[in-house]
Amino acid sequence: MARKKLEDAEAFLKSGDPKWAAATLRALEPVICSPLLRRPPGGAPEAAAQTGLSAQMAAEQRALLEEWQRKLKDCQSRLPTKGRRDALQGTIDTARYELMLFDMPQPEPLRAALFKASVVKVLKAIELPLTSVVEPDQQAAVFVKLAGILTKQIDPLVAMALYCQDGQPGWPADKSYAAHMEELLRKNGRPLSDRAPRLQERIDLEADNFQASILEVLGRVKADREDMGPALFGGAAVGALTDIAVTDSDPHNGGRRVMILTFKGPDGRPLKAVHKPRDVRVDARIVGRTGQQSNGASLSERATSLSERANDLMMAAERRRLLQKDPQAGEQQVESQVAQNITLLPTYGFLARQDAQDSHYGWVEFVEHGRPQDCVLDRPAAEAFYRCAGQLAGLAFLCGIEDLHHGNLLVRDGLPVLTDLEIAFGSKAEPPAGFDPVTASDDEVKSYAKRQLDKTLLSMALSRGMEKQYNVPVAQHDRLDFPSGVQTSTVTDNFVFLKKENGELQAQTEGLAHEFAGSFGEGFQRICDAFSNPAFREANEAFLEGFADMDVRFHALATPDQLNLRYNAMLQGYRHSINEEATQLASGTLRKNDHFGSRLLDAPWQEALIPDVAHDLARRDVAYFTQRLGTRELMHNGRTPVSHNDNTALLPHDGLEVARRNLRLMIHHRAILREQAVALAWNTPSLGQLPDMEELKKRYKNA
Repeated sequence: MARKKLEDAEAFLKSGDPKWAAATLRALEPVICSPLLRRPPGGAPEAAAQTGLSAQMAAEQRALLEEWQRKLKDCQSRLPTKGRRDALQGTIDTARYELMLFDMPQPEPLRAALFKASVVKVLKAIELPLTSVVEPDQQAAVFVKLAGILTKQIDPLVAMALYCQDGQPGWPADKSYAAHMEELLRKNGRPLSDRAPRLQERIDLEADNFQASILEVLGRVKADREDMGPALFGGAAVGALTDIAVTDSDPHNGGRRVMILTFKGPDGRPLKAVHKPRDVRVDARIVGRTGQQSNGASLSERATSLSERANDLMMAAERRRLLQKDPQAGEQQVESQVAQNITLLPTYGFLARQDAQDSHYGWVEFVEHGRPQDCVLDRPAAEAFYRCAGQLAGLAFLCGIEDLHHGNLLVRDGLPVLTDLEIAFGSKAEPPAGFDPVTASDDEVKSYAKRQLDKTLLSMALSRGMEKQYNVPVAQHDRLDFPSGVQTSTVTDNFVFLKKENGELQAQTEGLAHEFAGSFGEGFQRICDAFSNPAFREANEAFLEGFADMDVRFHALATPDQLNLRYNAMLQGYRHSINEEATQLASGTLRKNDHFGSRLLDAPWQEALIPDVAHDLARRDVAYFTQRLGTRELMHNGRTPVSHNDNTALLPHDGLEVARRNLRLMIHHRAILREQAVALAWNTPSLGQLPDMEELKKRYKNA
């Protein structure tokens, strides 16, 4: 039928009647755009034959779409009046979007057809802003990629709604998935809407959040691009945008996620920047590259990052040690020896920003990782890696940094790099009341130091990283099946390997932390010695006070617990509105169960958090609270103060007290702290040979 209509339109054009040709081509839209021309994967028992047929049908449909688009444009050029030409533009746009969506990677075409209108609506809204900043020859690819990302975000909602029957998960044994989808699409999805009446509300929410996030980032690209070169890329000119990757990070504050953007740099080389929709000033002040390192002479006057300051202090200490050992040594000789003996902490670029709505966000230099040159180490390089890891453990201890799991300890050029430091100055390792860092007993210091170091999660990062993967229903064997249980995957792109003299690779999981525990302890000791130097004590204390007014994350409810609650809401089949779900969470689930951590169970203001947590969970966000350092205030999504009985000073202490306490411990109990750091490395699990590690070994050996 579609082929016949295209031939009719061509005949009208040849006879000089573009008006009838236009009418014929417009009438063809419902047929040529029908998703029923594409079959679901595995839709029949004869899988191989079905796959071949699907591929043949897809190729034919794409050819029809291309021909339809060409004829529409040809017809438009022949129409006599502007009004008629404009009237046909909407159909031409439809053909263009259909071709884009046809090429888009999607979990399941028939399911995607149920929410295609929502995806197209977003594409229309972002097209003009996107083309204003994206390199012209990359616009189509970026457009298709974003459509695929949005489809991937919405698809689990629809799959779960299809799988749940009357609010209960399960797919009937005698129900054909292909036949069910065909029936749904012929009825424009109405049977599903009747069964899951609030599904469209969730689809609209995901689409609206995605649209707002993309537009927000594109606007920030226009505003900040000129400043990125000096801050992130050593002054290199930053050209047009060539790619956007929306990560799988947890959504916060209206679906905002971390994005990785690629720009055209000098000579066409790519420049990657990470957009973080949160305050990055704490990260920048801990690991940022400011280019203001000194030689130790004027440290008190330098506004460097903490890592740069640590590098200066370590070099100054090593310089003094060498001169004491050999007072006659020349400057060049000393500096050469300092460079050889000191492993400098890696730093990278940040550009912290605040928009007109007082929301903090930032651009961060992308840290390359996961390459053989990053992860394959000879013995001296392995010693430097673990010495540097020990130094980072020292900074993490000093600043009370938590959550340094495997994904937040990247490996670049053989050295560990800390990322995502928003959970700093934390209170999970809070010592007992009356703890005095100066007069505390050895046992009290050991107990506290162990807890503080354990909360960094560095032991996990130095052994094996795991990520949860929440299952969604999958179409296979003409059914919609649901894989049982919560799956986990090993995070492998930041593992390191020791290359032995015989060329074999020893994986991180095979006890490298044990083998290099001494190097780890040496690095930790260097940080303790540097920051306990009496000559710089006042300046170090003043530097830590400079973190005031920056936001750090406060975990009211653990992220995995929130993801479970959100996941369980999906299993109910979307019969409740977003507001009803928020009310149910606030009045029932969160209050009746001990979801909040032990440190909050007795807090009189815990009730004040519940409406905000419920509000975010119902909107498919992970609830995000921050503490403003220098205060005892708790902020929801970094902006709105949480209050209880008209009081906003909720937290028992200012987060900066963590750093003050830990600095005093470094000054008075260095030996005990080093002992606990070595114990952390020594107690890191040795997991032996793992299949995924063996695959990585092969990849790196063949690289």
